[in-house]
Amino acid sequence: YVATLSSDMSKPIALDTNLALLFVVGATNRNYIAKHKRLLSYEVEDFDVVANLIDASSGVLLCPNVVSETSNLARYVAEPMRSEISSSLAALVRRCAETYIESASAVSSRFHDRVGVTDSVLVILAETGAVLLTDDLGLYLVASEAGADVINYNHIREARLQA
Repeated sequence: YVATLSSDMSKPIALDTNLALLFVVGATNRNYIAKHKRLLSYEVEDFDVVANLIDASSGVLLCPNVVSETSNLARYVAEPMRSEISSSLAALVRRCAETYIESASAVSSRFHDRVGVTDSVLVILAETGAVLLTDDLGLYLVASEAGADVINYNHIREARLQA
């Protein structure tokens, strides 16, 4: 699926919160994907595709907004899964680049009223040098409208399921 994408995969990937959660949980333990309450719509194969896209890129570009949201959602499981996933997220944060976009910039974005603070930050990142990977249709449409480099993960999933 990576070969069919038109995006510039030499850029870093900015993951939306759902896909960041999928990546962190899957990197912790692939079996945890089926057990995590917030990942019921995903399968191990989805993690594999996201991991392959990340491998084909120049890495993951994080922002504090997505890290915070991912951390909060990651905690929707019992121990010991919670601590293991938290450790994996911490390891990801330590090894990835992180860009801070001021909330004032996000709320001043012409898209803020449509998608909120975190998604506005993701659009800004995608406008300034990252490929945005999302499964959120609203975010995808806004990022496309902005002329940002964006991949709708649902298109990849549909192609995988039809193959």
